[in-house]
Amino acid sequence: MQHANALDKVKGLAIWALDNIKGFPEKMSAEDTEQLQLGYRHKYSLNNPAVDYVIVEGNYLRVSDCEMQGIEIPKNAERVSYGVDFAFSFNPNEVGRLKDTHGEFIYNMVSGKDGIRTKCNKAVSNMLGKLLSAGKEQDAIRKGIKVERKPNLDFADWLYAEKGPIKTMQQRATNRKLRKSSLKMMLND
Repeated sequence: MQHANALDKVKGLAIWALDNIKGFPEKMSAEDTEQLQLGYRHKYSLNNPAVDYVIVEGNYLRVSDCEMQGIEIPKNAERVSYGVDFAFSFNPNEVGRLKDTHGEFIYNMVSGKDGIRTKCNKAVSNMLGKLLSAGKEQDAIRKGIKVERKPNLDFADWLYAEKGPIKTMQQRATNRKLRKSSLKMMLND
């Protein structure tokens, strides 16, 4: 039920965007795209609030973990809060230098594999992609274009198709032979 409601909301937003955003979904301006991304980033920030840390002897400890485990936090310890706002307060060049200026922990938290920026950018990209897909679908419905799924190829046709597995394996074998022959030529010189 909730999933159906979410799909209806995306569909409704796509219809709104078709009516109110010039060029949506194919040729949106950079400003409009940026505004949508800022909104999605704000929503991500609300769903994933900042995490409070306390710095004790150079170590970052989560305040919530300390409280759950009954660890007393020193009164003079520095408290910091890291979230989406903090992670996106750096430009790309500054993010690259974070490891040197702020240390490994901050760098990984901000832009590592599971960092705030990485997760947020992925979520924003997914949300924008869903809106654009819904917009294209609604635009096609408005124009009276019936979108039909192409039928699957028969197994034999799929095997020997231009981008099928047989052609791919043949191309890889050819490339391997070329690499070996060029390597032999280089070694003989």
